[in-house]
Amino acid sequence: MKAEQSDPRVLSAEARTKQRDQAASELVRALLFINGGGAAVLLAFLQAIWKSDKALAYTTIWALVVLSIGAALAAGFHLFRYRASIHYQREDRERGEKFGRFYTVSASLSLLAFVVGIGVLAYGALNALAQP
Repeated sequence: MKAEQSDPRVLSAEARTKQRDQAASELVRALLFINGGGAAVLLAFLQAIWKSDKALAYTTIWALVVLSIGAALAAGFHLFRYRASIHYQREDRERGEKFGRFYTVSASLSLLAFVVGIGVLAYGALNALAQP
């Protein structure tokens, strides 16, 4: 164990925690960017096709809803993470773990929302192209 402590390649518990915090922060930023940015782009696209292609507009609205839910889930990540931290600090491990699961699930669902939202839009666009 003493050799590990003197090895400069081995991170301390505090350094590992800092790395995890930074990675979580970057994860949420990326999820907000892909879902929120995607939703903003779809709003602009929806305005362009609103009158000319109702079927594609319908699909775009559904994709917009899914991406918006993904953005909300990404935003909820920090709230759940904050609550988990508070409960761990108060030594309420059970609630800390519960909120820990919430923030993990919210990030996972946010990523899934992006994939589903883009899938919905791609499916609608392919159907629109198949129509005579």
